[in-house]
Amino acid sequence: MKRSLHSIHVLLLLFVSLLLLPHIINTTSVALDSSHHLLPRDDNTTTSSSTTSSGTSNTTNPTGTHSSSNSTHIFHYNQTTVNRTAAFNVDYQLNCKVNDDPFCAKVENGIRLALLEFAHVIDLKTKININITYHSFCDEGCSNSSYGFGIPSSQFILPFDTGPDLNHVYPQALAKQFVRSFDSSSVWAASDVTIELNHDAYMQSVDYGKAESLGWNGTGIPPTGRFWFMDDPTSNINEDQVDFRYVVLHELMHGLGFLSSWAAYFWSSTSPFRQLVENALDDSLLKVVTPGMYWSVLENYGPTFITGFQSTLIFDKFLVSTQPSLANMSQLGFHMQEFCQQDTQAFILNFINSFQGTPQYTNAVSLFDTMATPQTLFFDFATPAVANSTFLTNAYLAATYHNMTLLTGSAVLDTQLEQFDQTSSRPGTAISHVDDDYNSTVDFLMTKGFLMGQTLEQLTDEMYGALPSAITYSIITSNHSIVEHRNYTSPIGPGILRMLDTMGYSTALTNTSYVATGSPSAKFRSSCDDINDNGVSSSNDDADSNSSSSGNNTGSAVSSGSTSFALALHPYFGSVLVPSPLLLLSFFLL
Repeated sequence: MKRSLHSIHVLLLLFVSLLLLPHIINTTSVALDSSHHLLPRDDNTTTSSSTTSSGTSNTTNPTGTHSSSNSTHIFHYNQTTVNRTAAFNVDYQLNCKVNDDPFCAKVENGIRLALLEFAHVIDLKTKININITYHSFCDEGCSNSSYGFGIPSSQFILPFDTGPDLNHVYPQALAKQFVRSFDSSSVWAASDVTIELNHDAYMQSVDYGKAESLGWNGTGIPPTGRFWFMDDPTSNINEDQVDFRYVVLHELMHGLGFLSSWAAYFWSSTSPFRQLVENALDDSLLKVVTPGMYWSVLENYGPTFITGFQSTLIFDKFLVSTQPSLANMSQLGFHMQEFCQQDTQAFILNFINSFQGTPQYTNAVSLFDTMATPQTLFFDFATPAVANSTFLTNAYLAATYHNMTLLTGSAVLDTQLEQFDQTSSRPGTAISHVDDDYNSTVDFLMTKGFLMGQTLEQLTDEMYGALPSAITYSIITSNHSIVEHRNYTSPIGPGILRMLDTMGYSTALTNTSYVATGSPSAKFRSSCDDINDNGVSSSNDDADSNSSSSGNNTGSAVSSGSTSFALALHPYFGSVLVPSPLLLLSFFLL
């Protein structure tokens, strides 16, 4: 049955690909020296949409004309998927679903420039692909105040004894850097990061009077909306505008793995799990913070089942609470994985009732109470993996960056932060930000709110200008010879970059080249592993073909030579539950 379905899916995929082929714009990447993985900064690349930057295969001008070395033709953004190379080893696909080609050209240019900023400071050995959609969220469910969201397109547990951790889940963009020999394997999702950006947020802030004074004639998308673009008719950003590149970079960080699996899944009013149980259980039972769950919906019957808790994300490995009994969040996650239920006890109401009174429940309640207080959760930095890390050699960085304070507080446990409708409810994203105190520092990028009225250049000039001294680092080629010294002034602040390199990324300040380091790690084995892998038992042999789930792992084997590895797929953010009068449906984000 499964093989037949797989064959049908393959045939459908081929058929759809043939239909879409004429509408997809492919471009040729500019060949670069393979030793230069970090792009040199060129100030000219941030001033004009018509400037071709190193590593950019083509340019976009405001007329909607697509140019390449081979041809020039007119196309419409809302009828095509734009396939482009932004920088060395960074490709992107853009679906701009707005019927205004010049406006979409501004959107694309902002995306390209944001990805260039990223490529300046993150060393990628394997190409990653960013899938970006710019559209009106009100087409599916309104949330005009949301600027967008970014998530990993897929997640994996990696099978190595050294280097990557065996027990935590890696975002695909990072997993691919460690598993480079399987770059062409079908185990990977088509894109590594998924970003959606909200056109409604732009439109709700338009000053129509000012737009007319700038030459807008009433047709197309007016200027002066929430997002400021470098191609706007006025070079001055308004007080109520946010630099579009800033928004793209923020969501890109989430998609690269700046994301936690811990959340108040049963308490947050926007979580579908809360909606399933709030009228059937006492509210006091729902005030818990847990990792993501193994859940499923049997479509033949309708009820929702939860068998246990999933492995936590690599971001979560480094979380430390101020509550002594909860200090090591990684170990707390392992402890949570020891609780599981099966058969009828896995029914969501029975699961919560059984959870009550266990040691895991006690910890989940304590964690809820602790996280309701601001500044009670930290991201602790691991020792840099290489001795020449700038975080060790630069006195200011060595003295300043030991950890980062994450966003906590009562509002975080019940928030619509970065959620736009129930089909993409991600309550865990709220704590995946740094504390508001970083708003006035070089690490402003990942606070929950965006700073208005200043361009990205103005913000970085102001923040880095306040430092006691410049942050200088060296660019090193693959043969370890120093090329040059540079000042670090990226909008991806040193603290945010330090979080990324702690998770495993090779960066401008800690360039590891993804070489495995560290001592072998032991694989955590839970007594619940078999129950969670098998899900809810059923007398129907084809029960798995009649159910939807977000928690149950899908094992995908990839091999090279005589060595075979199993990469366990963990779709944390791929689906949610939405109640309906007749049955519960599972919706999947692509």
